[in-house]
Amino acid sequence: MKKIILFCSILLFFQSHIIQAQSSDRVHHLGIEMQWYPAGYQFMATSEMSLSSKDALHGKIGYNMAHRQGFSPYNDLENGGGLGFTLGYHRYFKDGFKGLYIGGRVDFWWLTIDWEDDLASANPRMGTTKITVFQPTGELGYMYQLADTPWAIGINVSVGWEVNIKTEGDPVGEGAIGLLGVRGRYLLGNK
Repeated sequence: MKKIILFCSILLFFQSHIIQAQSSDRVHHLGIEMQWYPAGYQFMATSEMSLSSKDALHGKIGYNMAHRQGFSPYNDLENGGGLGFTLGYHRYFKDGFKGLYIGGRVDFWWLTIDWEDDLASANPRMGTTKITVFQPTGELGYMYQLADTPWAIGINVSVGWEVNIKTEGDPVGEGAIGLLGVRGRYLLGNK
């Protein structure tokens, strides 16, 4: 069921933006983003739709690869990953969706974490935990529009909190998170 919902979300996500880019005055971008955090990486396809000349909603779908060595209060090692999505808002300080921006977002991730604990003891423990993560964050970034092209590149820094809202198995790490990201985007249409 989760795969069906994810597939339908992906389809609607891209279909609605392509159709709207062809039929409205709104500005639409598609892109890719990679974010690094001390315990892993996130790889995402992105979409951004204007609300005004400086305000935009954005959505992302992607994969979160976690390597929480030493970051969990519960286990010695935690490795895994899973799919997820983001919904958020950007406020640019310049017209045209370029330059400095601030924003906020919420991520949801469905992760499978393989963990190991008490590795130095005679009886180490191992297991697998499935978690649903709610991750609200604030964001500060900068987008650079490449001259005379529909392409832009950018960087961003985000800080927030990871909350395991559903846990199937032993507890695994959660708490404060900081992320550093790079992104590329492409302007749909001819705005």
